[in-house]
Amino acid sequence: MHELSLCRNLLDQALVLASQHHAQRIKTINVTMGPLCTVDSHHLQSTFSYASSGTIADKARLIVNRIPMTIRCLDCIQESQVVPDRMICEHCGSQHTQLINGSEIMLHDVELIT
Repeated sequence: MHELSLCRNLLDQALVLASQHHAQRIKTINVTMGPLCTVDSHHLQSTFSYASSGTIADKARLIVNRIPMTIRCLDCIQESQVVPDRMICEHCGSQHTQLINGSEIMLHDVELIT
C-alpha cells in the first residue's frame, strides 16, 4: 500500500520535528500535493489515522493542500500554471517546456503542542 508508506514517512518527519521542539502532541500536519501526484488525498487522510495511532500524532489532522502545476518554457523562459494534459506555454504557445512543480507531495508544516 503506497499511501501507508507515504504516511509513515510524513509521520516520521513530523515526529522528528516534535522531538526537536520538545512537543507533547502533534495537532496538524500540512502537506502540499501537486496535480500529477498519484496519491488519492482522501485515502491518504484515512491511512494517516491508522499510521499515527499510538503516537503523539494520534488524533492529529492531516491537511492536504493542492498546489498548481507550473512549467517553464525553454524557448521564452517564462513560467506558466497549466493543467496536466496541456503543458503549453501561455506566453508564446511553445510545447518545449519543463515541469517545475506539480508532481510532488511535501511536508509543508507541522502544528505542535508543547
